[in-house]
Amino acid sequence: MRFALATLLTFTLAVPAHAQLGLHLIGGVGSSTVLLDDEDGGDTDRKFGYHAGAGLSVPVVAGIGLRFDALYVQKGAALDASEPGVTIEANVDLAYFELAPFITVGNEQVYAIGGPWFAFKTSCDISIAAAGISIEQECGKDSIDIKDTDFGVAGGLGARMRLFAGLRLGVEGIYSAGLANVSGEGTGGDAKHQSLRGRVVVSVPLGG
Repeated sequence: MRFALATLLTFTLAVPAHAQLGLHLIGGVGSSTVLLDDEDGGDTDRKFGYHAGAGLSVPVVAGIGLRFDALYVQKGAALDASEPGVTIEANVDLAYFELAPFITVGNEQVYAIGGPWFAFKTSCDISIAAAGISIEQECGKDSIDIKDTDFGVAGGLGARMRLFAGLRLGVEGIYSAGLANVSGEGTGGDAKHQSLRGRVVVSVPLGG
């Protein structure tokens, strides 16, 4: 995290004087799940959650810019591991602090956005229902263990319109795919995050 902040600060100080920085306030909802490679692990369903944060952007050349987002993101999955005569359902609720250095390509109205992201787990809770008994607890090696870090790629499209005093209101649709196995030791099988996000972005120009 310190490396990411240092990189952002160094880049900001190196920005040409004519390039106008932009501050972005971001908020929205997402549908996420965990993709499993274990055929015996059961079926996973999607869960809904929200994400919110801020971003900093700077134009590089005409039509191309860089944007650095920092977001609080809710992820997770609903797992159905039922077998004949036995019903087992589990819900995994996760939250991450996510850093995303993105590239944007487009114009003032429509643009594409994409790049890598790096995430740090802030919370993980699991609820399990089986044989009429329900248990809620934090994730751990005695239930489902999830690693503390994750990374992946994301991309999507955005559209925006000018409001007043330089303010812009935009909407973005983002597909995010985890590339790392987030299953902890002893959990068995690979598990990777996957999510679809829709969000509103309010952009504020910084400087003249």
